[in-house]
Amino acid sequence: IGSNLLKTVKRVMAGEYSRELSVKVFAGQCRLVELGFRQGGAPGYGLRRVLIDEQGKPKGELSRGEQKSLQTDRVILVPGPEDEQAVVRRMYGMFVEERRSEREIADVLNADGLRTDCGSAWKRDPVSGVIGVE
Repeated sequence: IGSNLLKTVKRVMAGEYSRELSVKVFAGQCRLVELGFRQGGAPGYGLRRVLIDEQGKPKGELSRGEQKSLQTDRVILVPGPEDEQAVVRRMYGMFVEERRSEREIADVLNADGLRTDCGSAWKRDPVSGVIGVE
């Protein structure tokens, strides 16, 4: 009975430690987001991830799948190439001014031979991700 009780107490303590650690990690991530740093995920069409050092000086652009290596470095988003920015502005124009649907916008972009940043054809979901209508 004693060993079962001790095992239960240890499990409860481990669970409490895990909960407390989770709260601390979440608070730290929220603080970094409030400071303007990127917290993971693909940057989206028309944006690029740039690695900056602890003084805020750019160290270089991170390619797809590349990660930062130093704990003191941070990642921010910056505008991507001008041709992609023009496509994003065009997408917003079609959506807001012409009242086109995401599917119609994707069809127009595909008809013009444009590709997503992954090199695939445009579909409704990537268009929604760019114009923020999810």
